[in-house]
Amino acid sequence: MNINIRRAIALGFIIAFFITAPLLILYTAGFRYNFKKAQVQRTGTLIIKTTPKSAQVSLNGKALTATTPIRENNILPDDYTIKITKEGYYPWQKKLAIKQQETTFIEDVILFPQSQAEKISDNNITTLSLSPGGSYALIGTKEFNQDFLYLLNLNNFRQKLIYNDDKIWTNLSILWSKDDSKALINIDNNLIVATTTFPQQKTDLTKQLSLVPDETTKFKWNEDDSNILYWQDKTTIYEINLLAQTNTKIFKSSNNETFSDFLVKTDELYLVEDINGTEFLTKQKLNDPKKLAAIELKSADYTICGFIQNRLALFEGNYKTLFLFSPELDRIVFSKENVQTIELANQDSLLAITTGQEISYLELGASELSEKNITRYSNGLSTAHWAHATANYLYALQDNKISVLELDNRDKRFTLEFPIKNIREFTINSNDEAIIFLQDNYLYQLPIVK
Repeated sequence: MNINIRRAIALGFIIAFFITAPLLILYTAGFRYNFKKAQVQRTGTLIIKTTPKSAQVSLNGKALTATTPIRENNILPDDYTIKITKEGYYPWQKKLAIKQQETTFIEDVILFPQSQAEKISDNNITTLSLSPGGSYALIGTKEFNQDFLYLLNLNNFRQKLIYNDDKIWTNLSILWSKDDSKALINIDNNLIVATTTFPQQKTDLTKQLSLVPDETTKFKWNEDDSNILYWQDKTTIYEINLLAQTNTKIFKSSNNETFSDFLVKTDELYLVEDINGTEFLTKQKLNDPKKLAAIELKSADYTICGFIQNRLALFEGNYKTLFLFSPELDRIVFSKENVQTIELANQDSLLAITTGQEISYLELGASELSEKNITRYSNGLSTAHWAHATANYLYALQDNKISVLELDNRDKRFTLEFPIKNIREFTINSNDEAIIFLQDNYLYQLPIVK
């Protein structure tokens, strides 16, 4: 090989180096040639996490090699139809944009199994009361011409008899404590407190405290201590300490002013009361009759719902209006008519609100509350429940069918309607493993995890 040929080869290598080196540098830096746009562009990254793991992912119909959790780098910027599938589960799909030098996150995605519903109670149910946290249900049944009341654990589906007195009951009402640990049961004006951890150890308030309620008696659990129960007798409020088995008068209105509802919060008392013929929402100390705040109300049909974070919630029955008041009780920070149900997410950060046609939510951590719509229906919406472990999913009952809705509003919200009809009532059990629902007077579970 003569010197000219060697020089030509060397020159070729040098030229190739100067051509390929920049391309390699651009490639390493995340640049790719976009044939669709006929230009070199920086790429983006896609991160996907699912429950359960090991789900398959496709972008615009092209399957990725890896399964979830996935970090896919060097994706050309564009809009992609992202589909996540796993055998035995309903698919998830959404159209999202991948942008230059940005990471698109798809996290907290739950894939729901294609499960069959299973009956969890053989009792023909006449009364059903579900605990607020989804841990328990109290089930009333008629057997052998008698009424029975059972406690059902909604996580392990074990059932225990709570009460039977060989009679047919005329009235049965149940009031759960906020933490699911206790229930106040009123059977024909006989008051019993049942403890869910030891259901056989019941407290008979009628016998032990000589407490006989009438139709005007109102009971409320302490919001922070399930061993404390309050009750109202006309113009007087009493505190029942279940551990000490005491019944103590803690408030009596001055001048026999009547009040239709109350709430005790530590040493403060909130009343819906009649003052000289006008209804007011008032605030005062338990041991001091001086009013710290008073807001005039437009009707008499009000119920104090409790505190949502540090805001007092009040419900007006005529127009079904929800009011949230500032901590100082000096202004209304939010109101909405035609409200059917409200539910606070376990993280206390979001409040779901349902009407007959829509579901919305409030971000409670914001300084100014603004309502955000999740979905609208023509009619038939009954209630909605949060998933317990995440505030990214809501379950809704509409036209006696259950759907799950994802809060991620990029593209269309992911919605899945489960193939079950004629549902009267439902909840999500506290470990997020099953939908518990009432159908044809029997209780069923639909597994939502495998």
